[in-house]
Amino acid sequence: MKKGVVLFITIAFVTIISIFILKNLDNTDKYLENQNFIVSNTQLLISIQNTQEQVSKILVNNKNTVDKFLEDTLLDSSIPLKINIEDLKIDSTFNRYEKVDINTLSKDDKSEINKLFMDNNIFNFYLFLDIYTEILQRSNKNITNRSQLYDIINTFTIRDESSEIEKIINDLGFIDGEDLYELNVNAEYLNAKAKAYYILNKSGEVEYFDISFK
Repeated sequence: MKKGVVLFITIAFVTIISIFILKNLDNTDKYLENQNFIVSNTQLLISIQNTQEQVSKILVNNKNTVDKFLEDTLLDSSIPLKINIEDLKIDSTFNRYEKVDINTLSKDDKSEINKLFMDNNIFNFYLFLDIYTEILQRSNKNITNRSQLYDIINTFTIRDESSEIEKIINDLGFIDGEDLYELNVNAEYLNAKAKAYYILNKSGEVEYFDISFK
C-alpha cells in the first residue's frame, strides 16, 4: 500500500516537473524568438544607417560634381557599399530628388500638378484637390510625410475607381527644394526585412527619413 502511494506521488511529481519543464521550454523558445527578432532588427537599423552615412560621404566629397558622379558611377542603379556581415543583404538606389511638391495645391497656382495629370491622361484633378484639402484639414498645414501622401493617392484610387494615378506616384513628393537626393534602402537579415527612405541635401544631411519593418 505504501509502495503504491509512494509510486503515485512519484509519478505525480514527475508529471508536474515535466509540465513545468515543457512550459519553460515553450517560454524559452518565445523568449529566444523575441530576442532574435530584436537582434535582427537592430542589425538592420545599424546597416541602414551605415548605408546612409556612406552615401552622405559621397555627397560631401562630390558636392560640386555629384550629378556627374551619379552618371559616371551609375549610383542611380546601385551603390558601392562596404558590407562584411554574413546573411545581410542590402539593395540601395540613389537618385536626384525630382518630384512635384503636392503642397503647391494649397497655393493659388495649381498648374504644375494639373499639368502632370493632363500629361499622363489622368482625369478628375479636382477630386484629387478635394481629397488633398480634406486630409490637410485633419493633419498639418502641409503634407509632411509619405504616409499622408499615400493616403491621398489611395483615397483617390478608391473614389475615382481607377488606378491611373499610379503612373505618376513617383513624380509626387512633399518637399520643395533644390539639390535634394533620395535614397531607398532595402535590407534583409535572417528572417527580418526593412525598407528605409531618405531625402538628403547636397551636404549629406538628412531632410527626411522613414522606415518600415516586415
